[in-house]
Amino acid sequence: MTDLIQSARAQIAGRMIEAVRRIFCQIQQGVRKGTVPVSSQHALRVVAIAHGPHTKAVLRTAALYEDWHLLLAFSAEDALELLRGFAVDVLVYDYDSGGDWRRLCSDCVDRGVGFQLVANIPSDELFLEAIAAGGLGVLWKPLTLEKVNSAARLARSFAEAQTCTAITYSDQQLKSTATGAQDPRNAGARRMHP
Repeated sequence: MTDLIQSARAQIAGRMIEAVRRIFCQIQQGVRKGTVPVSSQHALRVVAIAHGPHTKAVLRTAALYEDWHLLLAFSAEDALELLRGFAVDVLVYDYDSGGDWRRLCSDCVDRGVGFQLVANIPSDELFLEAIAAGGLGVLWKPLTLEKVNSAARLARSFAEAQTCTAITYSDQQLKSTATGAQDPRNAGARRMHP
């Protein structure tokens, strides 16, 4: 009888978790498609390291028209402080800023933040290196509103996918805990070390 009650509880918990995940993902998709109004707290949050006046002007203009929260950083260290202190969706990094963009890209990937590189003359090698490091790609200078908005849509999709993936993974963990099942990754480790 106890097993039957636990099984029923696990099924109910699993259904509730699945319903909440589905509703959350539908809301996220509705926001992306524009069917749900985006409040200022859900506006795209962008941190940018840009030294050229044209790049800064295009980013500020895009932020104004698209209602982003744009924070300008003057160095990689400033950007890291902003990443630690605020929820950020994407970091835009001007390749001409100097410094180690790879380390900053790695920090962004670890935090689930999109990393967009901007360069004067991007090569295929630089593009592939940025993608391999976990970045979203490389934008060519001079930037235009179209390029920046396209990259922002990609970053928003990336952020939404990260959120839905994290929710799905959490759902699976909760379901396995509710049913008493072991995480398959841990189960193998236990078998190897009795």
